[in-house]
Amino acid sequence: MCRELLEETGYTAGDVRELGVATGDAYTNGRWFYYIATDCVKTSGQQLDDGEYVDVELVSVSQLLEYAKRSEMTDTAAVLMAYDELIALSALEGMVGDQK
Repeated sequence: MCRELLEETGYTAGDVRELGVATGDAYTNGRWFYYIATDCVKTSGQQLDDGEYVDVELVSVSQLLEYAKRSEMTDTAAVLMAYDELIALSALEGMVGDQK
């Protein structure tokens, strides 16, 4: 997971936690593994495979939660699995913002 994060975004995570596994619908047998990476630092450029396109957009946790509320994110399972972590990070983000 950490290698994929680095290759696709150029970021290295300070901490990675597994959030869970989601299964596909009745027509597929796919399984999706979800993680949350925090304390990420830009350490290199992207190293994408041929035909792979990844746009990296830096947003605050509160912005991410707003995107989810407005249905501007396509992976609802990721939002639901990460919700508690995001709320906790949002509270920390607010405390840091209050100190500025």
